[in-house]
Amino acid sequence: MLGITTLIIFKISRNIINDTYGYLIASAYMLSFLTVFKGGNLPETYTLFILSISYFFILYNINFEEKQNLNTLKYLFFWLGVAIGLIALIKISNILGILFLSIFFAFDRRGVSKKFIFLIMLGVIAVIFPVMIWLEINSAFQEFINQYLLFNFSYIDNEDLKSRFINSSALIIYFIALPVNILLIFFLCSLILRKTNINLGKWFLVFFGVFSIDFLSQLISGKGFAQYLLITIPSSLILICLIIINNDSAKINSELKMGRIQILFSAIIILSSYRIAEDLKKFSTYSIYNEDRVAQIEYLKNYNSIDRIAVNASESWLYLQASKISSSKYFSNLGPANNFLYSRDEYIDSIEGDRTSIIVTHLCNQDLNPNFICHEPLNAVLEESYKKDLVIDNLEFWKLR
Repeated sequence: MLGITTLIIFKISRNIINDTYGYLIASAYMLSFLTVFKGGNLPETYTLFILSISYFFILYNINFEEKQNLNTLKYLFFWLGVAIGLIALIKISNILGILFLSIFFAFDRRGVSKKFIFLIMLGVIAVIFPVMIWLEINSAFQEFINQYLLFNFSYIDNEDLKSRFINSSALIIYFIALPVNILLIFFLCSLILRKTNINLGKWFLVFFGVFSIDFLSQLISGKGFAQYLLITIPSSLILICLIIINNDSAKINSELKMGRIQILFSAIIILSSYRIAEDLKKFSTYSIYNEDRVAQIEYLKNYNSIDRIAVNASESWLYLQASKISSSKYFSNLGPANNFLYSRDEYIDSIEGDRTSIIVTHLCNQDLNPNFICHEPLNAVLEESYKKDLVIDNLEFWKLR
């Protein structure tokens, strides 16, 4: 996915500017991704790819507006609806920027805006409606509402004012330090220092709005996770492209700089391959190179007579990799630990009633924080009926006595 989106970004930016900037924009994209992707397989990772494709196709369309035809626009607006639907199902707070952009883009096509709004809605429905039907058929719709909407809002609400301030400050620092934003600041400063007539245009203001919405939608959560900033990368790249397109004085001599940019681009591809391979080795549950992951899975697989276990941690992949079933309806302890919808008692009762043979917890080191209660909400159950059998990397394995 990184390769496909990088190629699309390179092709579009070289077509609307030149080859040198194609390499530069693609390099900034990959570097920014590597800075904050945190092992991948996160909601923001998938959102990044969808937004990148959407924003750059819109950029291509507005730059070659005279060549556009109605059929191409129809496909584009349907895709934007699909993109909004996909993002809404991945992480709903990430749809605000693309929703604003899609509606503005539709109304900017005067005379046919209603038709394009309809196509956006059709794309959204094409993605969301089948999922909702599947959930309803499988009696899981209420659980979807509970987990995807209610729990996520309560999860955000848990942060106190001090934590929000610290986390937001950290996120702002991460944001400024993103390679793509450093490049954006560089181009803006270059324009100002040259004291030439600065022409930014309507679409720069529109994408600056999208850029601001994408950033603020992540800042408002009160969390300080750097990967939240992944979704701001595409709009930042678009702003750079628009500065270059609208201001000829910002263009560099492609013949002089091309060689250096190509070397930089090649170096980043090598770095990307190494970094992603290392992170897969470290994080991936499917990695044959991560000996600790393999050992954790093998430990559970050795208990062939046991189908049901409890993972009192956020490592839900263990159920899937070890071919085990959860003793409760929860694949994670996040809800029960916070007693979301009074789930704690139900969680404990289901594990005690099932006489679960193996419980997996995060490694708990009270030396770092003596007041910290380990293994919530099952700490009392573990002390009464279980003994710690083994510790493998960051996980503890408890056996029923």
